[in-house]
Amino acid sequence: MKELRRRVLRKLGGRKGETLAEVLIALLIAALALTMLASTIASSSKIILRSKDKMESYYDKNNEMAEMAESGTLTATIKISGSEVSLKGDDLLIGYSINTEVGDTKVISYWLEGDG
Repeated sequence: MKELRRRVLRKLGGRKGETLAEVLIALLIAALALTMLASTIASSSKIILRSKDKMESYYDKNNEMAEMAESGTLTATIKISGSEVSLKGDDLLIGYSINTEVGDTKVISYWLEGDG
């Protein structure tokens, strides 16, 4: 630490200066760093706004579905291997699990919550 301080004081008190090329390169590096910082901040702001919009949309739709389920107006029809099952209101709690994968195809099991 003392060595650094001595070097800085010697540089400040001396008559020898930096070359123009060194000063220009230092300014270029500083300008590039500030440009990169500004673009990072701009990108982060865009990502935050998009994320906020998506989350608000998700919560709005989730609340809408919860209200419909509570009022009994939410219905769904599931068709599995030609057999149709109609569900309404509180019966719409369906669970699932991925049993295995065959190539790119996932084998999934579904069940009504409470039966599972």
